[in-house]
Amino acid sequence: MVRLRIRFLTWLAAAAVLATACAPAEPSRSAASDHAPGAVGAETQRKSLTIAVQRELKSFARFTGAAAGGGSPGAGNNAVAKIAHNYLAVREGSLRTYHPQLALDFPSVERGTWRVNPDGSMDTTWSLHPNVVWHDGTPFTAEDLVFGLALFSDTDYPVPPTERVRQMESASAPDPLTFVVHWTGTNSTATDPTDMDPLPRHLLGETYRTDKLAVLNSPYLTSDFVGLGPYRVQQWTEGVGIEFTRFDRYFRGRPAFDRVVVKYIADANAMLANMLAGAVDLVLAPSIQLDTAAEVKQRWAGTGNRVLIGLSGSQQFLRPQFRPAFAQPRNGAPQLAVRRALYHGIDRAAVAEASSNGLAPPADSWIAPDDPIRAQFEPSIPKYPYDPRRAEMLLREAGWSRGGDGGLVDQGTGERFEGQLAARPSTGAERTLSIIAAGWKGLGVQMNIEVLSPTLAADRRTMGTQSFGLLSSFPPSIDALPPIHSSLIASDANRWTGTNFQGYSNPRVDALIDQIIVTIDPREQLPLHRQLVAEAMGDVALMPLYWEVEPTLVANGVKGVTLSNTWNLFDWDKE
Repeated sequence: MVRLRIRFLTWLAAAAVLATACAPAEPSRSAASDHAPGAVGAETQRKSLTIAVQRELKSFARFTGAAAGGGSPGAGNNAVAKIAHNYLAVREGSLRTYHPQLALDFPSVERGTWRVNPDGSMDTTWSLHPNVVWHDGTPFTAEDLVFGLALFSDTDYPVPPTERVRQMESASAPDPLTFVVHWTGTNSTATDPTDMDPLPRHLLGETYRTDKLAVLNSPYLTSDFVGLGPYRVQQWTEGVGIEFTRFDRYFRGRPAFDRVVVKYIADANAMLANMLAGAVDLVLAPSIQLDTAAEVKQRWAGTGNRVLIGLSGSQQFLRPQFRPAFAQPRNGAPQLAVRRALYHGIDRAAVAEASSNGLAPPADSWIAPDDPIRAQFEPSIPKYPYDPRRAEMLLREAGWSRGGDGGLVDQGTGERFEGQLAARPSTGAERTLSIIAAGWKGLGVQMNIEVLSPTLAADRRTMGTQSFGLLSSFPPSIDALPPIHSSLIASDANRWTGTNFQGYSNPRVDALIDQIIVTIDPREQLPLHRQLVAEAMGDVALMPLYWEVEPTLVANGVKGVTLSNTWNLFDWDKE
């Protein structure tokens, strides 16, 4: 089916090229139409890059939330936002590796720019690049960062301040090139630039002072955005795309492209057809299915066109239900021996194979396989290889035995081992749950599976009260710890807003996380992280399954692309 679809799309792409070639010459267009996304004519003689994306950019500011169509830039479309804007630092691909951008460097204890005060509070100082200007020519200063943080901290906006922002008690600009944040306590993630986006105070400051809610719908955050990036917004066509043009006063120098065109193509087949027809140079994830990507990669071998497959930064994992009040059976997931048994009973390699056409690596913890210091964690990560015999032995130790029909029965209560695995509505969720349930059925465990409706998936209490387990996706890493601290437990008391849906609680895990958060020396942090992964995975606080991967399609001649992330867009070029 995949090959038939690709053949059809190849034919469709060829037809599109032929139709374009045979079409009569168009009359001359106005200057305005020449700048529309996808326009042809004199503009095509200039060096341009055309990018296809599925998700439409709704806003360049994350705090706008539902007012702009999503809680993060472009409902998660950071790649498009970074074309026109710069930040203190930017993240490289799926790694939690940041590169300074507007900042000259990161705050440092050694240099005295990261200081823990005697009262336990903390100050971080960022030094900024000189000669940076907004797209309208106004000089960028540290006051723009102070202003941006004020908006991110404002509780009147749709997206509430993060826990990190709540710890940022104040910010100041001692001079135009120095940005200082005062923290109420010690936080080891202080050099993560998230939540400290610069915003144009000279354009939005007065509106914020007089009518702060009007900022949410300001065109300065959308069609008239004025940013700090290498390309500026030329034309914003809602539902169609955006054309960006080169910003010649960019502080790093002259960008390579005269223009960058972003096309919104929601349908994956149409996106691939555009790529095959040569109508776009780059397709960013999320885009085509992985099985299609594998086929395209094979067909493109030797052509110079590329299909880049890389980690998205997220992982699929199963959250066992730890609360006896909701767990079914009661002597199921809350029991350590049972959790260990069922983790041994998951063929994670088969799950990864089926979910990604063999492109995704299985997971054994929140430490990614491409993490530069992964090797230092290997001895500390408890291993749970697929081993049905070991799983059966552990289940017997936990008091479970086979009944007459082969199903497991609790020797003490007579309760049968029956429960439910649930997931949000997402691609491949049912397939993943089915493979897990089938493997466990061989152990005598009966699991119903349910892909929740969008309405139920939006109900956080429903998510947190699944009887056995919940399939989740989360971007865990060394400094983005998994949601297993007891302070994050979702409950009626916090309206189920906690990210610890499963109700996991372990005082030793809490203590390690608390210590990691306040330990800013990486040399002292590393052994704490090792202890944490050993303790939490030894306790099977969650069941990592596989790392998600995503395809990026790149046309021959486009250089510098590193997967579906435009963090280094300034370094891209095209032959």
